[in-house]
Amino acid sequence: MVVMTILLGIGFGMSAIFFDQVSSLRGLGDSVTAFYAAEAGIEQVLISDQQIINEEISCSDLAARLPCLIEALGGDQGLTKDLKNTASYELNMESAEKNKNSSCYDQGGRRAYCAKSTGTFEGSSRSIRITR
Repeated sequence: MVVMTILLGIGFGMSAIFFDQVSSLRGLGDSVTAFYAAEAGIEQVLISDQQIINEEISCSDLAARLPCLIEALGGDQGLTKDLKNTASYELNMESAEKNKNSSCYDQGGRRAYCAKSTGTFEGSSRSIRITR
C-alpha cells in the first residue's frame, strides 16, 4: 500500500510537470507569432520609407522624412493594424533627437526617426525597434 501511494504521488507529480511544460510550449508559439506581427509593422515602415525616398524629392530630407512617413502610413503616429491571423501590431514613431536622454538619440546627425512596432497575439507581446 505504501509503494502504491509513492508511485501514485510520483505519477501525479510527473503529470503536473508535463502539463506545465505543454502550456509553456503553447505560449512560446504565441510569442513567435507576436514577434512576426511586430516584424510586419517594421517592414511596413521600411517599405513606406523607401517609397518616399524613391518618389518624393521634397521628403527625402532627413528633417522632413518623419512627417511624410506618418502621412504615408495613414496619418496617425500610433498606427494599429489587425492581421489575418488575429495578431496585430502597433507602430509608434518619433523623430531623432540630439539629447542623450532621449529614447531616440541621434549621435551624429544622420538619423531621421525611430520606429517601434509591438506585435500582440493571444496575450503574448513582442517589440522591435529600429532607428533610421
